[in-house]
Amino acid sequence: MPEISFTSLEKQIKQISSDSLVHACLIYGEEFLYKNALNMIVDCLIPSNSRDLHYERIDGTNENILRALEQVNTYSLMPGTKVVALIDTHIFYSKENKNILLEKAAKASENNQLKKASGYLLTLLNRLNLSLEDMEKKDRDKRLGIETQTNLPWMDKVLEFCRDHGLSTTPRKDVADMVVEAIKKGFPKHNYLIITTDMVDKRHRIYKAFKEFGWIIDCSVPKGERKADKTRQESVLNEHMQAILSREGKTIRKDAYLEMLNMVGFNLRTFSNDLDKLINFVGNRQEITIEDVRAVIKRTRTDPIFEFTNAVMDRNLISALYYLSVMLEAELHPLQLIAAMTNQIRKLLNMKGFVESPQGCVWQKGSQYHYFQNQVLPSLIKYDELLSEQLSRWENYFVKTDQKSNHKKGNGGKNAPVSDLYLAKNPKNPYPIYQTLKKSDNFSLKELKSAMNCLFQADIGLKSTGQSPRRILENVLFKICTADH
Repeated sequence: MPEISFTSLEKQIKQISSDSLVHACLIYGEEFLYKNALNMIVDCLIPSNSRDLHYERIDGTNENILRALEQVNTYSLMPGTKVVALIDTHIFYSKENKNILLEKAAKASENNQLKKASGYLLTLLNRLNLSLEDMEKKDRDKRLGIETQTNLPWMDKVLEFCRDHGLSTTPRKDVADMVVEAIKKGFPKHNYLIITTDMVDKRHRIYKAFKEFGWIIDCSVPKGERKADKTRQESVLNEHMQAILSREGKTIRKDAYLEMLNMVGFNLRTFSNDLDKLINFVGNRQEITIEDVRAVIKRTRTDPIFEFTNAVMDRNLISALYYLSVMLEAELHPLQLIAAMTNQIRKLLNMKGFVESPQGCVWQKGSQYHYFQNQVLPSLIKYDELLSEQLSRWENYFVKTDQKSNHKKGNGGKNAPVSDLYLAKNPKNPYPIYQTLKKSDNFSLKELKSAMNCLFQADIGLKSTGQSPRRILENVLFKICTADH
């Protein structure tokens, strides 16, 4: 059967519930959308007052797939429709997707979503026929077949979570064949199986079985930075927003929507929550304005390049590799990434110059923000003033310009030279300066100089050799983020 787009699900959902021959449904793509799609289908199949008796949600880990198949093939003791939903399954991931699984596990661990992180890790270990005990050893990266040189420090927290909750890997079983066989065979008359996942491989036999014998709901949205991807993301957000506004009898001005998009970006869950806040904020008023958006919404949008360079400055190799992969898949040019890293390392070098100067002796590693504001910021401003005076002297020494030329330029030699060497360009907004100062403590001066040289060599390599850009960039990250380079 053909795939159904999430946008057309509402029109076709009654056909799913009335089709007596199709009792299997696969929903994949954007998490927020596929969870909404699942709720729509369950609402259509089961009245809300009998949900507790006829609906079972099962976590989508490998060992639970067989349980889900057993449940959906078991006749209910109560009359009526029975729905078994296998939630967030990783069944389509293979050992070839180990980097994706590691990136997702690392990201979830950093966000303290340990249950989600353990699911990704256990899926990967099952695919590679490894145990949790294999990951307790120092050579875990070699066992996984990766070259991180950091021994995956985030994993210790996830392993502890697995131990505390009695989670473990399971003997390798070809559950895919069992799922395919069950779908082809069919389920009892009033029983339904729904599987949700964030990723599918359309070549996989499970996907082909759903396409032939069941329903497939496509909730995917491109995550890239290309114009076509951005257009699709904005279209999905706009459709979702209009549906909510129409239901609530509200409208939104175009400039307010664009401001909201700029502040939130493509994050459906946050966007929806913020839209609900705005609806409650305006009360009986029909139209949402840009003033409402600025009064209620906080900026949560993240820039992949910003996250990437932040990870580099934090020397967080796993996050840096994750965002590198995201941006290369979005077709950002490798030279853009080299330039972004070079810009940040240059900032850290400039800041390290301050720290090692007489003015910088007031900075102490680990200082709190209020101490920075009261004690360090004035010294930074003084440092910039001294730098400005030095730059002026150099300019006067090296640049021989007559008075007429100076008059035409309109500076008369009075203005201080403009330079990106200044550290406190905007002292009224000191927090970013504080963050850069803190991150400079992650490196020694020698390491920062070495990083700049590494970036220079990578720039030459990208422009003049036939080497893989990904390999060149990964090598840069290994050298900058690891302790010895």
